[in-house]
Amino acid sequence: MAEMKVYDDASLAIIEGLISKLTVAVLTKRGLYSSSGHGDHHQTVFCSKDSKHGDLLIRKEFLREFLMNVAKDFCTSDKFKALLGELVHDMTYLKTSSEELQYYLAEIKPSSVGHINVWLHRPHCFAAFIGKVTRRGVNYGTVPAMQKTIHLYSHDFFPRHVSIEHCKSEKYCKEFYKLSSHSVNQARGVLLTSLLCNLLTAIGYTVVIINDSTCYKEPLFESIFLAPKVLKYISNQPAESSPNTCCVELKEFLSERNLIGRGGYSGAINKVTVKCESGLTPTGNKVMDMTKTIPVKTLPNTTVIHIVHSQMSYDVEKAIAIFLLVTDSNVQQNILVHSGIKSDDKELFFSQLLKGRELLSMEACRVRYSSTIADSHLENVSSKMAEASIKFDLLSVDPKCQVHLRRHQSADLRSNGSFVLYNYARIATIMSKFEAAIKKGVYPPLPILSSIDFSLLTDENEWILLFQYVAAFPSVLKEVTTLQKQGLGLYVTSSIKKLCLFLVNLAHEFSVYYSKVKILLEPQGHLLPLMYARLALVSSVKQVLYNGLKLLSIEPIDQL
Repeated sequence: MAEMKVYDDASLAIIEGLISKLTVAVLTKRGLYSSSGHGDHHQTVFCSKDSKHGDLLIRKEFLREFLMNVAKDFCTSDKFKALLGELVHDMTYLKTSSEELQYYLAEIKPSSVGHINVWLHRPHCFAAFIGKVTRRGVNYGTVPAMQKTIHLYSHDFFPRHVSIEHCKSEKYCKEFYKLSSHSVNQARGVLLTSLLCNLLTAIGYTVVIINDSTCYKEPLFESIFLAPKVLKYISNQPAESSPNTCCVELKEFLSERNLIGRGGYSGAINKVTVKCESGLTPTGNKVMDMTKTIPVKTLPNTTVIHIVHSQMSYDVEKAIAIFLLVTDSNVQQNILVHSGIKSDDKELFFSQLLKGRELLSMEACRVRYSSTIADSHLENVSSKMAEASIKFDLLSVDPKCQVHLRRHQSADLRSNGSFVLYNYARIATIMSKFEAAIKKGVYPPLPILSSIDFSLLTDENEWILLFQYVAAFPSVLKEVTTLQKQGLGLYVTSSIKKLCLFLVNLAHEFSVYYSKVKILLEPQGHLLPLMYARLALVSSVKQVLYNGLKLLSIEPIDQL
């Protein structure tokens, strides 16, 4: 028999896709499957919550639509169970024809409740996923650039001197904190913009950040609002207003375009004043700003996302509608709304919050590490932990939900952001100790990945770390950058909070593993293979934590 090829570029999507194709192939062979009317079948395979019942499962909901035609009583029919068993038999036989399926799939069994459970060759998966993380490093989870552009329009206060490259760096965040006039309400919108920028860039988009500009002069206003195509919707109403007052009959325009309701524009929009006796109104200025910053001509694969506080969303909605009227632009525009922050202080400024968290973090570090940490390092660690704790507090909540924040809220090592940094530092310390021991001749160097015996990783926590976190990271990035449209699609929602929750859960899972398993073992020959396998695993966990923190513009801590 020819030597089996090593498939070392695994992803959850690849493995799930292979199982989906195998399922469809068997159903098709039995005349039960037709591609027409069933659409995409990639969601047929899901990770199992209980490894006792397989690593992956083919959901009964997917099988039901095909097998119910034969067995009407879905849950109890003996005929249905027999058919399920026959499908599993066919799948087991068919997988032997594919080296790739044989490499990943160990066993396929029917469950008592109608699913099909799939067990994977775990050592092969360890080698494949860890190998991919090792090769891609800081780029693990990202995808090559696409020919698609997204303009993020931040309607919160945004420093005008900050460029897109500056925004994506840690330096931007530190300058951002120095702005003492920045309220936490404004901070949430700016952090949301920065995170979304990093995430979209990671999955291949070209991102351009736009922010509000200054006031515009009257000649420019007249050249836009007094164009013939716009004049039919312009009025000087109400009657008692000054002749210099300019109103736009937006309801008439939106009704003609069938853009009102069902997730589109509000039916409450009627006449909107864009100019008054004293000059342009805030809405007028916003429209003028849009005409200078948003592409007017229809561009392929270009979207504008307005990130706006809930109190301003209605005004931005009106400005977008007027922009559409005066430019006749077909560029897709969406609104992502974020709510405000509820705090003990009437108006909590970011600099106050950061200072309070730094003091609490410093006190927590002193209590835990006593005199073992130098003052300069303590200050640096406390600053990073305070920054992380605030970012996780602001970004771990769904954007449309209000954040409850206190200036003296705990910033100790158990809080979410600090806990992620703490566990990253744990792994970094382990790796540093291993490298130091190699230099002293205590351990041989870590062998190449292909010679590491991953069959020694039998602890269930090890599999969870790999399969539910290391392997899942690229899928998480794709999920958190998917903007869900509502109705006509003007308003969108985001699940970017899941990135923070993913990192927190990964840190907790590693903490459990760290407390029960010794990673650096005695330098004895029979223990080295197990130690090498564990080091390769925790090194991949470290890389995933680093990549996630990088997207949040949080600088990790290498030691405590």
